[in-house]
Amino acid sequence: MDSFMASWDMVAEPDEHFYLAQYWHRLEPVLRRLPDDARILDVGCGQGRLTLPVADSLPRATVVGVDVSQRALAAARQHAAVRRIENVEFRTADGVAFLSKEPDSSAGLVLFVEVTQWMEHYREALAEIVRVLEPGGSLFAALRSQHYQLLKEVQEGRLDEARTVRDARSSQLGDLAVRFNWHTVEDLRALFGELRLEIEGLYAIGILSGTHADPLSTIAQPSRLSGRARAQLLDLEISLAEQYAGCGRYIGVLATKK
Repeated sequence: MDSFMASWDMVAEPDEHFYLAQYWHRLEPVLRRLPDDARILDVGCGQGRLTLPVADSLPRATVVGVDVSQRALAAARQHAAVRRIENVEFRTADGVAFLSKEPDSSAGLVLFVEVTQWMEHYREALAEIVRVLEPGGSLFAALRSQHYQLLKEVQEGRLDEARTVRDARSSQLGDLAVRFNWHTVEDLRALFGELRLEIEGLYAIGILSGTHADPLSTIAQPSRLSGRARAQLLDLEISLAEQYAGCGRYIGVLATKK
């Protein structure tokens, strides 16, 4: 799994630019309400797809990206150097272990995007995130949708696994020796309620499209579209994101610590 995460560069892959734009549409208003010197954590940052533009947009902020993959972080540091972004630090660590050492109420924003699908202790990580957030601080998260995971299992011809995805929320799937997690909108409303986080918004990321080999790429793959068609598709996906919150590749959640 580390090899896969490191080989798929979320900053360099053309399709990921399309999904970054969807995230940024939701994230930019959150950044505007933060103080200039905010402390921001990106847990599971990978190559810095969100970490770098966040740090670039708030040059006086302190931004820390954390990931278990040394290869991914090496790429993140290189991307930061090329862009001359200096207010970001990347640390190699397990998310829960890193968060457990952070002081209470020490971050104004935590990013937790596209990591829980293969993170065994994601609930513990979320609990630590709540502790670390300042009162009124924001969690910007994206979690694998059940809808996408169903499509993936059917696409691969694994109908027994599709039944598991229908009936459960976590299991080992296919030949990978890793346990996957997936969610519905209702699951996330309940989970975030238990954590005493107030949900500001739920929305889908990637309703009508996918990256290479994704089930939804048979409908549209952003990097294979013309610039005009890609812009039109982006507008469609953003405008429908709340209406079809559970039907994307990921379910985005913006929540505030009460």
